[in-house]
Amino acid sequence: MINNGKIPISGVGNSTKGRGLYFSEAKGQALFHAKKGTTPLVGKWLLDVSGRVLNFKDAAPLRSIGDIKIGVPYKYMEYESNVDIIAILSGYDIIKKDATINVLNRGKLYWLGFTDY
Repeated sequence: MINNGKIPISGVGNSTKGRGLYFSEAKGQALFHAKKGTTPLVGKWLLDVSGRVLNFKDAAPLRSIGDIKIGVPYKYMEYESNVDIIAILSGYDIIKKDATINVLNRGKLYWLGFTDY
């Protein structure tokens, strides 16, 4: 089960919005990524309203805790931002950027079933 079992997450070095489970609010984006997989199905999920959401653009001011710098310079953020670490240390469950949703806390996901497309 995705909420508590073993599951591969987005990898290091190519995670622009951090490591985690990626979802989309955009039908076209979901279909595009589903076609890359071995089972091209699109599922419907609900996010728990109690989940704390960090907007990606708001992560920039959180790049340090005291004197410890944990961020990556903005020019490198295309490939790796460490925003997942920043979000977790700051108590967030979800990172959102435009239509892309990166869920860090799987306990905030609810399965609704597969779509009909």
